[in-house]
Amino acid sequence: MRWRFSKLELSYAVGELLIVILGVLIALAVDGWNDNRLDRVEEAEAVDRLISDLREDLERLEGQSSSISGKEASLLRLRSYFAAPDVQPDDSVRFLQDVINGADYGWNQVEARRTTFSELLGSGRFGLIRDPQLRERINEYYDFDASVHERIDARETGFPHLSYLLVPRENEGNVEGVRGQADIESTLSEAELDDLVASMLASPIAEELIGELNLARYIRNIGRRVDDRCRALIAELETYRELIR
Repeated sequence: MRWRFSKLELSYAVGELLIVILGVLIALAVDGWNDNRLDRVEEAEAVDRLISDLREDLERLEGQSSSISGKEASLLRLRSYFAAPDVQPDDSVRFLQDVINGADYGWNQVEARRTTFSELLGSGRFGLIRDPQLRERINEYYDFDASVHERIDARETGFPHLSYLLVPRENEGNVEGVRGQADIESTLSEAELDDLVASMLASPIAEELIGELNLARYIRNIGRRVDDRCRALIAELETYRELIR
């Protein structure tokens, strides 16, 4: 009789143990499913944020492209003036404004917005994006942008610095965005304008002009390559976003 009760107790204990184990396994499975679900939500949010950053890059690149065209036009006019330094420019205000505009994007250029990318890397969550090839192309985009600015930095000239020193600016510091340029001071008299033009023509800024013109063309052309990469990455991220939803 005692043996029979012992056998029943053992069976009962084994049964309870199996129930506990099954409960633990179910709980772990539910936790794992929930964690995976949360990761997928985070992944979709990260992709959305990357797309938003890239769209901002495109908008700023388009603005840069438009301004670079104006910069180049100003530099070309200046080149014609400096080719004949004995001839006074017909329009002193336009000449000096060309000096200001010629310095556009001479110091600062559009850089990729790295907010989401940096956060993902810094938090160790870049792996949320499960597609390894997509992660590689995201890395390539930001690496390419960094290399572009290293090459631009190597080509920068003294033109913007001289322009800043020689031409008084009306709204310096109040201009929004990357461009950061301004208009010539509007209260200058004709005599003051003539003196500024003479100082400019006698300054070493002419020696920097061709280099700044070449920089403008380089920024425009390399900007197109960044633009193409940006658009391609946006399209790939949008396709991936539809797959994971």
